[in-house]
Amino acid sequence: MRHTVNLLHAGDDPIEWARRREDEGWDAISVADHVFTGTHQYPHVWVSATAMAMATSRMRISTAFVNNLFRGPVEVAHAALQLAVISNGRFELGLGAGWASDEVRGSGLRYPDPSERAGRFAESAAIIRALLHDPPILLMDEPTRSLDPAASRSLRRFVKEELNQASGKTE
Repeated sequence: MRHTVNLLHAGDDPIEWARRREDEGWDAISVADHVFTGTHQYPHVWVSATAMAMATSRMRISTAFVNNLFRGPVEVAHAALQLAVISNGRFELGLGAGWASDEVRGSGLRYPDPSERAGRFAESAAIIRALLHDPPILLMDEPTRSLDPAASRSLRRFVKEELNQASGKTE
């Protein structure tokens, strides 16, 4: 059985916190992807996971869980790939559909109903999986090997739109 402990407090130094957990013998550490719940503030998921990976050498590093309502699938895949490198393969991605309605609304976003959240989660999971496991899609001029041609074209078009939106380009 593997035991994991979660970094939950924005005021904790993720480097020192992670080193203490490794010294204590934990198998894995993770960081939650929340901004706040009530008056509680959380550390930034990618910054903290990166710091924890760089500060440790043995433990698995995870996200518990990247909030699909706050993060786009291209960003998630990009960060996960880089964290896999930084951690020497110790990173495990955890993706969530988003459950804290007050946090989402308090961040100025619309909180979708359960069926929309589930659909968005499934779509993001498929895109992230394709980006993580099918390198040609990152080039966006080669068809993916794991999807049928129509799905491959649709996914490449979606990823291209996401990248253009992120960089401020329009077509």
